[in-house]
Amino acid sequence: VSPQDEPFPFVDKLLAMKAGESAEADAEFPEEHPRKELAGKYVHLAFTVQGVREKTLPEVSDELAKDVSDHETLDELRQSIRDRIHEEQEAARKQRETEAALKALIDHATIEYPTAAVDQEVDAMIRNEQSRVQGYGWDWAAYLRLTRKTEEQLRSEIRPRAEERLVRALALSEFALREGLNVEPAEVDAEVDRILEQYGDRSEEVQESLRAAVRPSVENDTLSRKTVEHLVAAVAGREEFLAPEPEEVKEETEETPEEQGAAADQEPENAAAEEGADSEPAVEETPDAEASPEGEEPQA
Repeated sequence: VSPQDEPFPFVDKLLAMKAGESAEADAEFPEEHPRKELAGKYVHLAFTVQGVREKTLPEVSDELAKDVSDHETLDELRQSIRDRIHEEQEAARKQRETEAALKALIDHATIEYPTAAVDQEVDAMIRNEQSRVQGYGWDWAAYLRLTRKTEEQLRSEIRPRAEERLVRALALSEFALREGLNVEPAEVDAEVDRILEQYGDRSEEVQESLRAAVRPSVENDTLSRKTVEHLVAAVAGREEFLAPEPEEVKEETEETPEEQGAAADQEPENAAAEEGADSEPAVEETPDAEASPEGEEPQA
């Protein structure tokens, strides 16, 4: 038993005892003990060892792998464990990266919001908690009694988290707007279809009702995910998620007749400089001359 797992400071005495033996000991509960009636108190304990058991570990083999998993061999089980550890480490790395990117965004932003917005976020978090509790078959009032909290106390506890969530949502929303990020309808439809599969076969009317109910949240979640990916990439200096340049910047712009005429004004000077090197007029070789409207003569 490790020191942090010891319920009382007399484990050494217990380890030396045999079944049927009795002993007494004094102990002090720490001030931070979860049971307030015992926190910081001195107690005198009398105890009797009812029995001594030893944990026997099974042999590490293919048979063990079959017993404790869906794998047939020990090597398969080990590889599965390695893969799971790698996935957990990768998820933790991405989470740290995301938190750092969000912090960088918020630190460089000026965000203002009314108190009512925080209240609404608290209300939403309370509703989510109520749904979670009721999903386990518990009554909300009974849950509050079990946690020894009133709803107002719970609201006060979650308010800092609600405010943090609100700030993040506002910052990400503005970031997505400025970066021109959006979600394709096909992306939303695919995710909605995946969610509806979990409800099994339903009538077409029910399917459409469910689709209409979940689509807004799916669209928001998808945009939020894409925005976070874009933000993380931008903070890390990567380019794969950066918004594309406007089409008018990427494509060559067509010159107006005035611009073509101005360009043609400069051609005689270039032609004079190159006259000794080429007998053909230089102006005929330039894109500007080819682009000039038919019948229009360059102005000298």
